[in-house]
Amino acid sequence: MNKGTKVIIGLLTIFPLVLGFIYAASIFGIIFTKMNHGPHFEPDDEVFIRSFLPFFFILIGSGFVSLVMLVYYLVHAAKNERFESTQRLIWILIIVFGNSIGQLVYFFMEIWPDNPKSKF
Repeated sequence: MNKGTKVIIGLLTIFPLVLGFIYAASIFGIIFTKMNHGPHFEPDDEVFIRSFLPFFFILIGSGFVSLVMLVYYLVHAAKNERFESTQRLIWILIIVFGNSIGQLVYFFMEIWPDNPKSKF
């Protein structure tokens, strides 16, 4: 696998984490805005919908990219010829239960280094 492909895979791996931080920062921004306007502040429906739509697209995009990358990493770990069965099982469990963090660890330990024996 060439470096350009590895960079794209790495960016797609980090993408859901970055969107998660953006989402959390936006939620905190809304909370602080509401706190500054007082407890009885109620935005009108148009303002609410305009502020909700970006969050919706952030969540949908993050979920889609995360799902695609989960499938990619599971297939990569399952077909990697360098792994013995126990190591393969451990990596699959790390990827499944660690989700984005597990994928990031797998990327830096198995995909980013140049492994000539790797099938991918």
